[in-house]
This record gives sequence, structure tokens and C-alpha cells, in this order.
Amino acid sequence: MGKFTLENQGSDINLVYEIGENEQLDSFAKGMLQNNDIEGVIKPAFMQKDAQQFVKYNVTSRLPLSEYFQGKLTKEKIATMFMSMAAALENAEEYMLMPKNFLLDAEHVYVDLSKKEASLIYLPVDTFSQDDTLKDFCKKILMEGTFEEYEDLSYVGKLLNFFNQNKGETPEQIGKFMKGLLDEGKVLAKPSQKTVR
Repeated sequence: MGKFTLENQGSDINLVYEIGENEQLDSFAKGMLQNNDIEGVIKPAFMQKDAQQFVKYNVTSRLPLSEYFQGKLTKEKIATMFMSMAAALENAEEYMLMPKNFLLDAEHVYVDLSKKEASLIYLPVDTFSQDDTLKDFCKKILMEGTFEEYEDLSYVGKLLNFFNQNKGETPEQIGKFMKGLLDEGKVLAKPSQKTVR
């Protein structure tokens, strides 16, 4: 595998992947990423310098999930993040991008600070394959996280149950479950009824 470096260019911060000598760019995925704006997926730029090829991701005003999740986790923070990751993977499916090429680790999943949603990195390299699924990634975060005690922590049990019961195999199932979790406890305001006399 090639290597990642962070590069500052003026006010921009880029995550740059240098393609290893035994790696090939996947031209189909490259075309899909270049020609489409896929919500939740960071659009890469492709550069060549002599024989070296690079894939560049602009991560300005985004934080790695590992930093965003520092400190105590809340139900809203976790469910929103998992839901936005699931949505990004679903969007990518429509463009025939392979789930195994997404970097699902806390250092390379970025959080768009303006939207408080995940931004995923797709590595269009033929030899790259990520073993973890979104389900594995979510479970890992839950097992390693520290949770805000003032909240009702029963949601953590619900999440772990959901993942341990062989559910959440697809991004769609995960997204639906997270939405249900976020909607719990939200009281819908009733429209005010005016009496006509």
C-alpha cells in the first residue's frame, strides 16, 4: 500500500495518497469520482509528477473522526455520524463504487464541521481492500467510546444489540435504525387548533 501525508497549501489542508509502485488506479472509479458530486464522499483530485501518481482529498474545515469523538460521546453525536456514514455508502452504491474501497477507520473518516456529518474517503486503487464493514466500524467505536453519563445510556445497549443480532448488514438498515434512535423521545408538536365561533 502507498502512503498518506497531510499537506498544507495556503489555507487548504489536503490528505494526499501516494500510489505505490505495485498499485494501479481504478480508472472506472476515478471517472465516477471525478465526474460526479457524491454526497458524503470527498471528491478527490488526481495528480501526476514524473512517474509518481497522487490522489488528493481536500479536508479543509473537516476533522478526523478520532478527534471529533474525543471526550464523551452522546446519543445524537453517535447516531448522526453513523447515519451520515450509512447515507454516504448508499449514495456511492448508485455510482457502482465498491464498499471495500472506503477507508473506514477513525483517522480517515472526516467530519464536516458545518454539517456535523461524516465525509468518507474512497481510495480508487485496484489492490486496496478494506476488511471492516460499516457494521464492524460502528461496533468498534461503541466498544472503545466513553459515554456522557448524564444521558439515559440504554441507547448504547440498543445499538450493541442491533449490531450483535446479525442486523445492520447493509448501510440502509444501519441508517434506518439510527434515524429511529434519533427520533425516539422527540415529541412532535401538535398543530394548534383554533376554535371557530
